[in-house]
Amino acid sequence: MQFIAILKDSIREALDARIFWIIGVVGGILVLLGLTMRFEPLPKGKAVIGNLVNSLNPGSEGNGRGGPGRGRPMGNNLFGAFQGLFRQGDSKIVLLDAVPLSGGDLPTSDWKVTLEMDPQIAKSKGAKDSVAFLEGNFGKIANTPVVSVRNVKVVKTGVEGKPDTLEMEIVPEAGFSRLWPTKFSLFFGGLVIADCSERRATPFDALGQQILILESILVAGIGTWVALLLSVSLTSFFIPAMLRKGTIETLLVRPIARWRLLAYKYFGGLLFIGFGASAILGAVWLTISFQSGIWSQALLLMVPVIVFYYAFLHAVSTLGSVITRSAVFGLIAACLVWFSLFLLNVGRESIKAMDQVAEITAAIPNPEVIGPREPPVKISESTTGKVIFFFHRWLPRPAEIDSFVRTKLQEDLLLGREAERNPLSGGTTDWKESALVTLVHTILAMAIACLVFTLRDP
Repeated sequence: MQFIAILKDSIREALDARIFWIIGVVGGILVLLGLTMRFEPLPKGKAVIGNLVNSLNPGSEGNGRGGPGRGRPMGNNLFGAFQGLFRQGDSKIVLLDAVPLSGGDLPTSDWKVTLEMDPQIAKSKGAKDSVAFLEGNFGKIANTPVVSVRNVKVVKTGVEGKPDTLEMEIVPEAGFSRLWPTKFSLFFGGLVIADCSERRATPFDALGQQILILESILVAGIGTWVALLLSVSLTSFFIPAMLRKGTIETLLVRPIARWRLLAYKYFGGLLFIGFGASAILGAVWLTISFQSGIWSQALLLMVPVIVFYYAFLHAVSTLGSVITRSAVFGLIAACLVWFSLFLLNVGRESIKAMDQVAEITAAIPNPEVIGPREPPVKISESTTGKVIFFFHRWLPRPAEIDSFVRTKLQEDLLLGREAERNPLSGGTTDWKESALVTLVHTILAMAIACLVFTLRDP
């Protein structure tokens, strides 16, 4: 009951400060903007099916342009599937024709596909024949089927080493629309963001990629930082308002421990932000999903991430406010800690990238160097690098928790797998360890704040 009473006080303060009005206005603007989005599928069915055909070629272990073994892997990733060229000289599976059976050139249509295929491919892959190979492998991205195959048949058997001609029908599955090149625009088509109707489609024209970029940058990226800054700013006055002369004395008259009073105020702030984040992100998720037809539940993971990150910043703000009795100082302290951790993470990632560049450069053959080459000098092994890595390990790492959500978005929107990795990518991070370190610092900051609040005079 004590918590309910303190929460009611916080609600009255929030109403006076127009917090709920601000949450409603921000959420309303984002929803209205989302309602103006348009995702129009372009007549690119033959290109999409051709890329799926090309991804099965033996040469697709390369880049699809120059034969086996060259370039990035493509047979099991979405980027590679969009790099195909039809009727290549070294291709052993070639798309001859793709005709929609119903509904026109759309991602919801069934298709009749005609292709040429070297019968040796099926044997090299362990399949009984070409029909069995296509039935078991066609239309899969990272083992996730985007189309189902039926009525596969050989219509012409090749002679003298020539490929067979096969026909089949394909029926789109749920993930097929995510591969489809789409025109993305805002303000009911007034502002075109991506349109490949007059050019060749790229991976970034696929609907799944467009939603990923939209949710990663605008929602999980910029939106998260704005939401956190707004949240800390709006609730930074909770503690100083309680500490004002004439207010704290009234609260302390109640039979409640000082540390518990401060903790209740702190958790009241968490409830406000949890409510606001759930309302805004939920509305944005519903809007984007309704407009695009892709219901990516991974975006909803941003709600607990925002609340968890805010819990740390709010603890820092609470500690600063208790020490100085100033909402401004508490806000400044939270922003300084936030910015310092950001710089620390940027420094660490930059050092890792430069070390990887040095390793790649050292591996390039140099005919002017005779004998064994000197190992690359790693910045991470220098004193500066060791200091940065040490502090990064033992200080809060909220950026790594955010990267976990981004990975989940990629896996959800890009057909059950992570997006193509950058050659300089540092790999995945241990988000559980990052969350534990951040939680320890949050508890430590609140423990110090409660101790100071208990020992000092009102």
